[in-house]
Amino acid sequence: LVQTSKPIYIRELHYVTHYRNFLVSNNWTKWMANIQNFIDFSIFCKFFYDAIIPLTPKDLNENWKHNKVAFFIPNPITADSDIKLEDKFRLISNKEKKIIAVGRLTYVKNLKSLINSFSMIASNFPEWKLEIYGEGEDRNMLFDLIVNYKLENQVYLKGFTNDVEKVMKESSILALTSLMEGFPLVLFEAMNFGNVIVAYDCDFGPSFIIDDN
Repeated sequence: LVQTSKPIYIRELHYVTHYRNFLVSNNWTKWMANIQNFIDFSIFCKFFYDAIIPLTPKDLNENWKHNKVAFFIPNPITADSDIKLEDKFRLISNKEKKIIAVGRLTYVKNLKSLINSFSMIASNFPEWKLEIYGEGEDRNMLFDLIVNYKLENQVYLKGFTNDVEKVMKESSILALTSLMEGFPLVLFEAMNFGNVIVAYDCDFGPSFIIDDN
């Protein structure tokens, strides 16, 4: 261990490295994103930090493979479950017929896609419900979508909750339709409480967490 009086600066990226590129809407915002990425990652991260920490190996390999001080460290799970590992997948038959989504009601979470998907099967499975937990600027748009599909008795915008553990214990499936995710802890937490998880293969976290099929 080398002792030094010089501070050690570590940059932890709690999102997808190229997240700005997902949010562009026109040539101006694309240009601004490229400038910000250059300043942030090619200048600050190269000359001002002693280590760069993305969340997944895929992010590391695609965006930092030429950086010798970049290392990936996944987020830790903090939710504690008293369910034994061998019992978790047997619990699904005893749970409520409920699909949940947990997250901000915002563009990047792409919850309209979840509602669109559920609308295709809702009439065939009237006993199943979809509950979406969270708040955000897309609430009105999502509510209008539910009304348009006449799914008010099956799809619910539940708002904010501080008891996600209870929600996960009572539900059967957690769905994640995000356009991008650094390392979605909600998938780990749902698995921890015996839920089946279904997600889009977005950059980068879900493919690191889920074994396909």
